[in-house]
Amino acid sequence: MYMWNRSIWIFLCIACLLFNSTSASGIDEEDSAILILLSDGDVLGAAELINKSHKGNAIYENILVLYQNNDKATFESSLTFLSGRAKKGEVLASRTLADYYYYHEKDRETAQSWYRLAASQGDSISEMTELVTEIFVNKDESRITELKALADEGYISAAYNLGIFYNKKGDLESKKLARSYFKYASQYGHAKATYNMAVYYKQDGDIESYMKLLSDSADKGFWSARFQYGVELYRGRYIERDIPKFIEYMEVLSEEGVTKASVGLGSYYNESAKTIEDYEKTEIYYSRAAYAGNEEVLEWLIVYYEHRLAHEVNEAMAQKLKDMKLLFKDAKSTEKQEVPAG
Repeated sequence: MYMWNRSIWIFLCIACLLFNSTSASGIDEEDSAILILLSDGDVLGAAELINKSHKGNAIYENILVLYQNNDKATFESSLTFLSGRAKKGEVLASRTLADYYYYHEKDRETAQSWYRLAASQGDSISEMTELVTEIFVNKDESRITELKALADEGYISAAYNLGIFYNKKGDLESKKLARSYFKYASQYGHAKATYNMAVYYKQDGDIESYMKLLSDSADKGFWSARFQYGVELYRGRYIERDIPKFIEYMEVLSEEGVTKASVGLGSYYNESAKTIEDYEKTEIYYSRAAYAGNEEVLEWLIVYYEHRLAHEVNEAMAQKLKDMKLLFKDAKSTEKQEVPAG
């Protein structure tokens, strides 16, 4: 548990690798789209693409089996089939197994071995993933020159990850290098790098550039930028205050599972509450956040269910939330014990 919690930021950073085209990697754009859908948990979307273009193709059908609720024998049969195809040089099978273990099973070690194989078979995304994991997770900084070489070859995600690497170091010279890499990646459309540059401009006091790049990153779909743009709409400091648009932004993000957006909307309705309906909206958004693991809203919900639910007490729900609070506390205690000394 500790390793995964400690490395969450790098797993998010690795996700940016998918911004690069895979047309030159041995996996075409449609295959890449299928893999992205599967890694995001959209099995139905992936199945639709497969049925449209690859119906009857054994490798694609076995790829779907990994993510569907099949019996153990069917699953193991597909796993054996894909493993065999991967070892015979089928890069799509190798990459599928790597992504499956990485995103679905959360088995980084097994995923890494499949990424290495896919990289050796010409998949540039796997090459990048394997390299970035070695540098950030396994702390092998000797391989940073390989990442620089990829950036020099035009891999925008390599430049972005170099920005992450140098920014993490913290010294002034490294910070300057980080900014230069983020700027380069941003100029070529990397949404996360664009967001980082927006933050830099805000720190510089260049609000016009901050808002421009924040808007650009949000338009490209990066959730942090979309959230922050929504916050700016609410605050009205740098752009005209627009509450309906703020609500629209946050509702979409909340539906997508962004906990901060659920908390933000819940807080908005709670602070401006005038009717039972307002409290009920607070309940909806705070409940989403609570079930996603946010403890801050639990106390409000417990009080709400004990005293204010349409003027009726709901002790059962209040007790359920109290039990959830204890579970969070136990999980934190266990996690703390698992952190190695030093």
